[in-house]
This record gives sequence, structure tokens and C-alpha cells, in this order.
Amino acid sequence: RRRNQRPTHDQPVGKLLQEEESIEVLHQRAIAARVRVLIAQHRLRIGDTFAAFDMNHDGTLSPAELYGGLKWLGLDIPPSEIASLIAIFDVDADGMISLDEFKQALDIPGMEQDDSDLPAFDPLTGFEGLKPVEVEGMESPSVENVDVPPPCDLPRSTADQIAVKFVSNIRLKQAWTSRGTVSNDTASLWTIETGSGWGGVLTGNKSEQVGLGTYLSDSFEKPGDQVTIELTDGSVWRSSEYLQPVIARLLPCPRRFRQVLSIEKGSSKLFVWEPIPPDTRFVSLSMVCTASNEAPPRGFVRCVPKEWCEEATALARVWTDSVSQASIWSTGQAAPAFWVASKTLDKPEGEAWVLKEQVLRREFKMTSFSKCANDLFLLR
Repeated sequence: RRRNQRPTHDQPVGKLLQEEESIEVLHQRAIAARVRVLIAQHRLRIGDTFAAFDMNHDGTLSPAELYGGLKWLGLDIPPSEIASLIAIFDVDADGMISLDEFKQALDIPGMEQDDSDLPAFDPLTGFEGLKPVEVEGMESPSVENVDVPPPCDLPRSTADQIAVKFVSNIRLKQAWTSRGTVSNDTASLWTIETGSGWGGVLTGNKSEQVGLGTYLSDSFEKPGDQVTIELTDGSVWRSSEYLQPVIARLLPCPRRFRQVLSIEKGSSKLFVWEPIPPDTRFVSLSMVCTASNEAPPRGFVRCVPKEWCEEATALARVWTDSVSQASIWSTGQAAPAFWVASKTLDKPEGEAWVLKEQVLRREFKMTSFSKCANDLFLLR
């Protein structure tokens, strides 16, 4: 018996055919669907796949990392289609792919994945042959001098006398306020008040103070007593020749900044940046903000050894933008009152860090954390 004939626009396929989209867009969606199938066949979660592809552990994927990862999955794509492939993931066209962009590209209706029975992710096993594959004409954004300097000679007698502590004698200036934003919440962000030559370090004679981030207040007033890190060379009476080389290695500049938020509505514009640590030995404690769409200089804040930190487990939402639903979250410590941001009402993706109590509450010697000292210095 002949089926009833319905107009195409009344059938499920009608919605797809009515959209004014190019063949290229449909082809991109087909590639994204194929990637989802391959990820499922490898019994991986999308977030774990991103972590595996992120071979230099900087929190983003370069075109070479993405292309190498997709080839490892088994995606066979001709060189002529590589640019189209990258465009699926690199939504903001900044040359790098964030976790949010990776997830967004693979968020395909009807292909939701049940992760409940998948094995725990182990980045050290099961990824043999995974390596970056360079894409001709699509080199990763170049960043000069981003590596931690190689270990330097440091007398053991000096290293044992370099003390680290958090001090509260700092002056803050307002960097942003939620006045003029489309929000019922109140919040403000504060940065260390310094001279025009600020490079993340306040220079003294035998002591140096180092900026680690910007500070969050849940009002328009300065947050209560805030702290920053200070290093002192106890082996000298006046200036130290070793403090600057120690800071360059122990508290390095971020590799670069990744833009997290860009809110330009209202009279109080907000641009939020995440410092990307130079390698996996270090973490950033706080995001930073600017008044323009230009990233801050790399030396604006410093990273800290991961050995000093623990994962933040008490994130609390402080401010929400009523239009974009972007949000700012406290990492849970009163001082330093550092923070992270999210593009949604949900907690930010990825890890947030706070300082361990034994680091924050007392002065300690640099060499009391042996891993840092042995990795970063040639003690003699």
C-alpha cells in the first residue's frame, strides 16, 4: 500500500533543508559528527580527549595538536580540507582552541554520550603514537621567551636562606566595578598599586614582592587585608644578586593569557584573562582583568609552584551578568581573595587552585619544598 505523501517541510528533514546554510557548513557538521563517533569508539570523554590532545599542557590546542589528535583518532582528511577542519573548532579565530570551543564544536543534538561506564582517564596509557602534526600555513601563535629559564647555579648556603612569606603591606587600586553593568550583584576587582614600570615584581634591597593576581571584593569597597608574596635573601645585608634569577624560575611569568570573558555592554566594560602557566610544574592562582580587549603584559602576574597549592573546593559565585549570564567566582580564600570567571552560571571548567595553609600562614624556606629546589636550581 502506498504511504501517505507529506510535503518535505512537514517532515523531520524539512528543518534541515529549510535552513539557509552552505554545503560547507553541512560538511563541517558531518566531520564533527564523525569525530564524536571516533571519540566514542575509543571510549573517551570529550574533556579527556581534549586533555590528551593538549600535549604541551597549556590549556589550549594548537592547530598541530588538534590535527595530530584527530589523525590519531582515525579521522582521515585530505590536506585541502584541513583549514575547514580547524575552523570547526577555532570559533573565535585566535589560532588556538579552548576546552569550551572543543566542546561546543562537538555538541551535536542526538549524539549525547553516556559517560557513566567509561574507565577513569589515564593520560599516561593508551595514547601511543599521539603527536602534533604541523598544518602548513597554520602555525601556532608564536610567543617568545615563554619557557622557564634552565636551572641556574645557586650556592646551597644562599638557597637555604631564601625565605618565602605572604605580607599584607600592599596598596590596592580599583581595576573594575560592577557599577554600570546589567546586574543586581555588586562586585569589584582590585590590583596592586605600582609604578608605571610594573613587571610583576616590587623591587627592594634584599627582598622582592611579587604580584600573583587581582583581588575580588563582593562590594564596591576594597577587600579586607590582602596579601602578596615576598622573597627575602637572608644571606646578605643589602641587595641580593640571586633574588631575580630565583624569581624568574620559582615564580615565572605565564606563557600567555587566554581571554575568558568580554563584556562590553553597559558603562563598565570587563575583559577577563586566564594566565596560562609555562609548564605543568606551575599553576596560576587568579584570573586578571583589563579595561580593553588587549591582553595584559606577561609580566603583570606570576605563576607559583603547583607543589605549594591544592585544588580549590569551595568556589562561590559572587557576581553574574544578567545579559550574558557570565559569572565571577571566589576561589574560597579570604586572603588572597583570588577569583576565576565562567562564561555561564555554572562553575568554570578546569581546575582552580588555592595556596596550602602551611604555605600561606607561615614563613618558609625555599628549599623546604625539595621538588621545586631540585628542579629549578643547581645547588652547590
